[in-house]
Amino acid sequence: MSARSIGRGICPRCGREGSVIVKRIGDQGYVYVKHGKVWHYIGPLERVDLQSILIEHTTPLPLNGLQAKGASGGSMDNARSLSKALALPLGIALMVLGVVMATVVVAIMVIGAPYKVVIGADGVTKYVVNNTNAVYLFYSLTPANVTVSTIYASLKATIIPYSSLPTSLKAMLTHVLSRVPQANSVAFLQVNITSIEALLPSFMGNYTTFKAMIPPNEALLI
Repeated sequence: MSARSIGRGICPRCGREGSVIVKRIGDQGYVYVKHGKVWHYIGPLERVDLQSILIEHTTPLPLNGLQAKGASGGSMDNARSLSKALALPLGIALMVLGVVMATVVVAIMVIGAPYKVVIGADGVTKYVVNNTNAVYLFYSLTPANVTVSTIYASLKATIIPYSSLPTSLKAMLTHVLSRVPQANSVAFLQVNITSIEALLPSFMGNYTTFKAMIPPNEALLI
């Protein structure tokens, strides 16, 4: 709390001359008229017409620029009006932003973020798929460490011998492997779920992360 004399004036309470004091508590100012050891409280600074009280000014700006009614043309009231005018559109904007953010989060959870599939002993070969409602097949001519991780999704998986794959998938693998370098004899492709209906009962788990060593002549379906 701080107090400052802003001049001499006529006390509205008793009609006598005294020292006009403004006390500041936090951001609020309060006006008093002091007669020696007697203090008369006049009211909040923004509601007191100082021009009708003061007969002699000693400072033009009471308490670090707090403006009084009448002494500064109602600048404090103007500031309050501006704050109120800005509060409503700002509140609406924040509400709209909150709704948009919530919608984005829900959309991500409903649509699903992509699987990230990292394949190879050194993890150098990477595949990213965006359709989490599909079936994917991984096959390698050499042993491979496979890690499948998901965000906002889960997966089921099965590892089956190459010989158990339908003929159509074997043909697809042969075609894909013929187009990749020998050192990277890895195939990863999306398959039609109707072509593996007989294998669906072998799918297990509800994984968010799946890790396995896939030996040659076996295939991973996720």
